[in-house]
Amino acid sequence: MLEDDEISARLASRMLRTHGHEVHTAAKSDAAWVRLQESPVDVLLLDTELDGEQGCEVLAGIRDDILFKDLAVVVYSSVSRRDIVQRYLSLGVQGILVKPASAERLNHEVDRVTAKVWRKKLFESPDAVQARTGLMPAELTRLYHDAAEELRNAIPELITLADDPTHATGLTKLTALKSCAINVGYLRLSQMVQSMQGALAAGDTVVLKRIVDRLPAALRLLVLHSGGDEAMAAAAGAAEGEKAAE
Repeated sequence: MLEDDEISARLASRMLRTHGHEVHTAAKSDAAWVRLQESPVDVLLLDTELDGEQGCEVLAGIRDDILFKDLAVVVYSSVSRRDIVQRYLSLGVQGILVKPASAERLNHEVDRVTAKVWRKKLFESPDAVQARTGLMPAELTRLYHDAAEELRNAIPELITLADDPTHATGLTKLTALKSCAINVGYLRLSQMVQSMQGALAAGDTVVLKRIVDRLPAALRLLVLHSGGDEAMAAAAGAAEGEKAAE
């Protein structure tokens, strides 16, 4: 929830937590971006009039972001002017609620929006990957685990590449990462790699660094998609067992 009024944030958080939702709050957009990257969320509740910034500007930034552009957003604000509502609609929102909403209404809207998980747009479905690869479920988890390890190992080299576009190891990692993303069905990561390659060709280090900054969050989203840390740990354990057997 991006809400700069402490009382409003506390009240809405209580209504949502009582219903069983986990809620993180931020008073500034910078803090909200940090939270999005550290702990992927299902929906952003967005106020309109924030301290020194406007909700529409925050939403425009989200819709322009290569990783989070499909994030579900519900505007929760006391401002209901027609021009502002039209601006939100033009940018793309999943819901608009006018304060003060009842606990029932607020939770109904959040439940409705979170029923469609925005993160699924980032990946091919596991069923589609299985059909394409012929892998069994356990083998698919292992594939996700290997892709996560490849991405994790590539990130430091790609950070260096963003500072030095001629960094040979970074260029090699970038090429390998594209193949990895395609194999595992990580559609958005494949798009990110393409955009990084385009930025390199154009000499646009600003865009390159912006995308590289999103890679740790892309890694967390991959782990979440694969079933979470426990599933990844099980896949890692199986891999170590195979090595020991060899």
